[in-house]
Amino acid sequence: MKDQRKKSEYTVGVTPSHQSTYHKRKVLDFDEETSVSAVRRRKCDVEIPSKPEELPINDSEKHLADQCMALETLLQNKDPADGEIHRRFTHIYDTLWSTGHGDVKHVSRYQSMAVYCKSVSRIYHFPETTLFWRPQSSSREDQVFILIIQILTNILSEQSDDGSCSSQYKTVCAICALVSISTLPHVGTMKTELERAIDNGRQALAAMPSGSGETVPNLTKPFQEFGTVALSDTALCGVPFALRDEDSETKEVVTKRTQKVLGFVSFFSSRDHLREVPLWKIKTSIIEALLYRPLLQAARKAVFPATAAKEKDKYLDYIPIMWLLANNCSGNDVCRTTPEFLLDMMILSMYVFLVDEYMESIVIHFSGEEFAAFKHSIEEMDYGLDQRGTGDNDSGITPLVESALTIFRSFSNYIQSYPRITPASPTSLLDLRSETRAYLLHHLYQLEDNVRLAHQCPPSSPEKATTFLTPRTTYAHWVHTTGAGHVSGPWSFAFFCCIMSSTVRGGRDCFSTVKQKLMAYKMNDHIGAFCRMYNDYGSIERDREEGNLNSVNFAEFHPGMDGENQSEEEGEEGLERVKKTLLEVAAYERRCALQVAEELYADLEKEGKEGKRIAESLRVYMGACEQFSDMYVTKDVTNSVR
Repeated sequence: MKDQRKKSEYTVGVTPSHQSTYHKRKVLDFDEETSVSAVRRRKCDVEIPSKPEELPINDSEKHLADQCMALETLLQNKDPADGEIHRRFTHIYDTLWSTGHGDVKHVSRYQSMAVYCKSVSRIYHFPETTLFWRPQSSSREDQVFILIIQILTNILSEQSDDGSCSSQYKTVCAICALVSISTLPHVGTMKTELERAIDNGRQALAAMPSGSGETVPNLTKPFQEFGTVALSDTALCGVPFALRDEDSETKEVVTKRTQKVLGFVSFFSSRDHLREVPLWKIKTSIIEALLYRPLLQAARKAVFPATAAKEKDKYLDYIPIMWLLANNCSGNDVCRTTPEFLLDMMILSMYVFLVDEYMESIVIHFSGEEFAAFKHSIEEMDYGLDQRGTGDNDSGITPLVESALTIFRSFSNYIQSYPRITPASPTSLLDLRSETRAYLLHHLYQLEDNVRLAHQCPPSSPEKATTFLTPRTTYAHWVHTTGAGHVSGPWSFAFFCCIMSSTVRGGRDCFSTVKQKLMAYKMNDHIGAFCRMYNDYGSIERDREEGNLNSVNFAEFHPGMDGENQSEEEGEEGLERVKKTLLEVAAYERRCALQVAEELYADLEKEGKEGKRIAESLRVYMGACEQFSDMYVTKDVTNSVR
């Protein structure tokens, strides 16, 4: 390298002063070896656009790059606490949160990501400033950094082995974003990958011939030259402001967070189904996932009371990880869908665990009369908004039952009034109400089956499986109805369809043709079955201890052996045989689901932008179901209740 700059001058994130004067900043003159022809750095004075605050905030996605550049110019001249900066940053954040990063191959999206990262870094490191995204709690800060990690995942996925991102300007934007991200919290475990990506990118820029790549994107005129200078300056030299030192308390938090990330990375990277996934993808997925836990923790308090379970709601860690692995590690694409959609589905997944926990820790202890009264009330509940308890049958409605009914009315209200589904089509909302009732009733059917199983005989030893002598129906029918319904297969999919109807279709049905609706139903029928099978595989030991009906209790898993002799004749060898059978039939249902899903994806994608977005969200939905299922083969994350 011919350039003999002092190392201290241009290291990442280090400059002599906190805030450079940008009003007439001198552009550095790089020799030919380090030149970036697409963003020609020549000796000249670059004027900052005057009054960027006058640029109107426009909801159109094509103006996002302009909005980001306006924010960058404002930040160079005003305190981050300024109201105009707050307003513009919030608009950009809301756009990215609800729309994702769009087509990251498009140059304007690269620029938006770069400026967003640089702005967050500048605000975070501004001395003695209260971060405006923390008005009452840190939840908004978690969301700000979720977007940062998504951008990191996007860029690392797009960066080629030689460090470039298909063109000079995209590469400049990518390096600018990575340099800014490297100055922020939550990325300590990615230090090696970040440094390598930045170094490779800079080497790629140095090797690019003059005139290669596309020109500067079509920004509003005042931002064009300023934008190229500001971004390339950061990409090649580092952020133009000083970094604040972290106090000892912050360092302790960082250490604990790092240990937690590395623990999960070690566990998931060793799973068979993730062994071929690049380690950095698993890392960024887990880093991002852990930022969702506080958001779930806040939603967790909305309906169900806290429990004293020894596991301390460990599923609040695992739920986001499952969805992020589905979003980033299924195939070659990453960040398939928006963080807003992911949070919606994580909240739904959390309530699946909470309903199950409440039913098996509280409702199971009702007397026969109380249980009958509770079941009758669940059957008769309206499941619309603001239902009251006036229609309940007074017989058997004890204070304990009324307390449970109050909770489930609140649960129904919470789901039906969830802000992101209220604009869904009437058909979608009707289906969700119907499936909410069916979901709760399937839990009650499961509890009734559990009681009958427990009355057959005393709890068996861990190496024995007791055959269920009084099933409602055959196993094949049960696993597609009560079994799938109990693990929320139809209910979760009804919620998914409401989200898609509301946010993608503009209030029309999620699936636009009869054929699509039939394929979707068939696909989810198989999903519900294999999810129940894998769930049962992972909870055989816990189900025995708690007296719960499990797939392996059905007679179909014990051919040629009657129920009375089964417990005596089957030991550990017999248990391994039925577990193997359970995995085989689960794999069959999974193959069926994937086969129908592929046909459905193809049909949706023919519709253009809307259909493609639903197909991508559906791939993430399917991927999350698979991730949960694969995890249950090795780990049960449900709270124990007895």
